[in-house]
Amino acid sequence: MGIKRDAVPSTMSKSADKRARYEAGLDLLPGGTGHTDLDDTAVEHIVKEVRAPKLVQEQLDIWVQNMTKFISNASLPKASPSSLSHLPSPLPPTAKYPGATLLSCSPTGPLLTSSLVFPSATGHLLAMVQFAKLPVSPDKLQTYLTSCLAQLVSHLTSCPLITPDSLQYQLSLFSSWPSITFRPAGKLGKHLTIQLDLTVSPLTLQSPGGDQAGDQLLCDSVASTNLFSSELHAELASLCGQSPYQTAG
Repeated sequence: MGIKRDAVPSTMSKSADKRARYEAGLDLLPGGTGHTDLDDTAVEHIVKEVRAPKLVQEQLDIWVQNMTKFISNASLPKASPSSLSHLPSPLPPTAKYPGATLLSCSPTGPLLTSSLVFPSATGHLLAMVQFAKLPVSPDKLQTYLTSCLAQLVSHLTSCPLITPDSLQYQLSLFSSWPSITFRPAGKLGKHLTIQLDLTVSPLTLQSPGGDQAGDQLLCDSVASTNLFSSELHAELASLCGQSPYQTAG
């Protein structure tokens, strides 16, 4: 009678053993050394499930480049607010708008760091404008902003990169004035919404000569709103770039 030898473990039994060790937290790292923080491991595995595939991310990066270029080319000339379409709120018939220059448009937060969470992701674009004249009162500032937003929406209606019927206004949590939201055209827009936030250049708030107390208060108010918004976006971008949130946003 020969010596009875143990059967060689099958591939199925090896897989079952590996799965059991994984579920027990004994084989979460190469070599079966375990993991010091199971919460971090859980987050990392969830993150991989919601992260955009490489091909989709590359398409999104190209779309962002083209979109920011299209917005940066927007013309914001002097106009009568009563002649503008797509106003976010009504303006008096006698209101005047001196026009503005769009200085820059760039992605911020998770959209900048390629760390959007899908589905139902929201990416942010930040556009900075400079008005041709100083808004010396809250009413004038409201008129300028309302008119500028209407011109931007009119510009976006002809953009082939977005779904036209998705354009709408939304009151942002971190701004005193509305934002513009829309969806990218095609498959990118199925699970992604873009929010275009408007910020005012500090040069717009500089008045030649001495400012009256009311004017200075208005300038300080707008400047603080801009500062809060820009620093918040910068902080979000910084946080989103840290592991493991570099893929979670």
